Amino acid sequence: FDPEYINSIEVGLKSRMLNDSLQVNLSYFYYDYEDMQIAKFVESVALNENVDAAIQGIEAEFLYAPDVHWQFGLDAAWLDTEIDSFSTVDPTNPNQMGTTQDVVSAFNGSNTTPALCGIGCPGIETDLNGNNIPNSPKFSMNLTAAYNWVFDSGMSMRVGTNYYWQDKFYSRHFNTQQDKVDSWKVWNANVIVTSADDSWWAETWIRNILDNDDITGQFQTDAVTGLSTSYFLMEPKTYGVTVGYRF
Repeated sequence: FDPEYINSIEVGLKSRMLNDSLQVNLSYFYYDYEDMQIAKFVESVALNENVDAAIQGIEAEFLYAPDVHWQFGLDAAWLDTEIDSFSTVDPTNPNQMGTTQDVVSAFNGSNTTPALCGIGCPGIETDLNGNNIPNSPKFSMNLTAAYNWVFDSGMSMRVGTNYYWQDKFYSRHFNTQQDKVDSWKVWNANVIVTSADDSWWAETWIRNILDNDDITGQFQTDAVTGLSTSYFLMEPKTYGVTVGYRF
């Protein structure tokens, strides 16, 4: 496969306002990919192919501290991806069953005279023009909130929480129904105590408070391994204590 090249443009704004209590960072980016390397499984091997693609997006970061105790944050992103003119064989559906009008159409109207390929044909190519590139959710968002105490002894304590949400996306560039990963969300919280001289700290944390079991990623293989799909699941609700000492 060929090397990939990218022409990128990014413009943005970094600012502080309201007497430095509000920080706002905004950016827009556009990536023009030439020969972007995207993999698919062919006979149990991850095979790279080169496709041209365009990616654009907006990222926004807001951080608000109305006083010395409270701090609120919002990170939001919008992403748009599109593959340029390109076609290839889908190893999970090489004959395009269920996507063409009927199987006979692949044989130019005849059951005995293949028009597209003969014996050993890897399959019928599918047009990917306009498809999304893999693992590119259109929207994502992270909300944070924290409250800080500083005690007379100099020790400090921070109580914080964050909520992350991610839009649905496709795990492969074929963008079929089986490639779709639904949107998912997770809610976490923690409490951190820090010594006056900042030499040690202790954290109590809980992750995935709602104990969601969403699928966060996946990949499909071809017929050699039985068209299996491997899923990446969100870790269940976990909690614990972490301590640290700085030398």
